[in-house]
Amino acid sequence: MTVTRSVPKAPRPDTREIRALALYRTRGAEIVRTGPHTYEVPSCSGSRSYAVDYEAESCDCPDFTMPRRGREVGEPCKHVYAVGIHRAKRRGATARRLAALEEMYRHELMDEAERCELMDEIRGLRRRLGL
Repeated sequence: MTVTRSVPKAPRPDTREIRALALYRTRGAEIVRTGPHTYEVPSCSGSRSYAVDYEAESCDCPDFTMPRRGREVGEPCKHVYAVGIHRAKRRGATARRLAALEEMYRHELMDEAERCELMDEIRGLRRRLGL
């Protein structure tokens, strides 16, 4: 007796994003910004690292530079995605820090020098966030 499946097998999700998240979770602290849009990203094993240009969405890893598993050369690899995760997390932390400082500025009692120092830090964070 032959059994046939009435429900087709679910398509496999693109694992680059999943691998990028795993890379960020295990080695995210090792991602280093080397320029305005460039980063040094470790491999999953940590044995080497790859140069990522986030603005150009390029990487010098073999997965990015050679066609594999039906993918074309130049499609974002897990290292590019890991940098995107890294940037989003950093931006969120900066925004939370800015909100806390603005709240402190409005409600804390402090002398004029402390107030000026705090406002300088707030302005710096606003510039970083493009606000």
